[in-house]
Amino acid sequence: MKKIFAFFLIGFISIMNLFGQNHSLGIISGLNVSNQTSNVLDDSENRKGIIGGVCYEFSFPNSLTLGIDALFSQKGFQANTLPNSTSVESIGLDSKINYLSLPLKLGYKTGEDFLGFIKIGLIPSFLQTIDSEL
Repeated sequence: MKKIFAFFLIGFISIMNLFGQNHSLGIISGLNVSNQTSNVLDDSENRKGIIGGVCYEFSFPNSLTLGIDALFSQKGFQANTLPNSTSVESIGLDSKINYLSLPLKLGYKTGEDFLGFIKIGLIPSFLQTIDSEL
């Protein structure tokens, strides 16, 4: 069994080296600043969160690229008062919303010494958790 596994592993590594120039795999991370604007909340503030995950991109020989990412994103907002409230006191609301996003991208790249690119795509996102505190 070990010999069969080693044979397939060596074959897979050899094939990946053959197509290695066409594939890109990486890690993405950063700061996500989000807010909500509506007529329900008068004064909402930005919520800072993280965004991060993995990305994959395939490059075709004619300068086209096709990519997909898997990203975890923290979004939400913070509000101090609610509009049209009869009470005088301030209400603090901290809303934390987490998503799993799977951006699908189609791109075009050009240049040899200096690489330029443009990408367009769709970002389907799936709600993971909602946590609101008063």
